[in-house]
Amino acid sequence: MLAKANISYEDIKFNMSFDISIDLVSGTKYTGTLTLDLPVENIIQKGKASLEKTDFSDVIFKRN
Repeated sequence: MLAKANISYEDIKFNMSFDISIDLVSGTKYTGTLTLDLPVENIIQKGKASLEKTDFSDVIFKRN
């Protein structure tokens, strides 16, 4: 549908940031900000895209 509407990847790409909170049973809380560049794949040709983030080495968690 995007290809038929003549929409390019450059038209729909964006950057998204959100906070992740981890609350431990001990009561300690950690918060880190995750930033993503989306979409992650060529959604124009494939029609859908997905991302599974397993490496959080770029996220700095701070104790609250």
